[in-house]
Amino acid sequence: MTMLWSCPNPGCPPTQSAPRDIEELDGSAADEPRNFLSPQELAEYAGVSLTTVYGWNKQASGPPYDRVGKHIQYRLRDVQQWSSKRRTELAAVCSSECGRTYRRDAFTQVEG
Repeated sequence: MTMLWSCPNPGCPPTQSAPRDIEELDGSAADEPRNFLSPQELAEYAGVSLTTVYGWNKQASGPPYDRVGKHIQYRLRDVQQWSSKRRTELAAVCSSECGRTYRRDAFTQVEG
């Protein structure tokens, strides 16, 4: 029997890949003259899907953001502070289809 990782999301199928650690933002964006990130840039820096970023916004669990017209933007310093705090609270991203972020202890190993 193969051991699989089960995601806390009931609609997400088990996978052979273990949940992956959340990537801490490396500050490379700080070298840019911009002080804001788009949702897509936040997803790339955090190593998660854009769907995950929008889920964070909906659940108010992501970094604070501002609306400029119909666009969302994140202050770089807020993202960096949020990332440091989040790293201690939520530690893993699902390696299966959903790609969502959960507490590491929410994932379980199951026989497949």
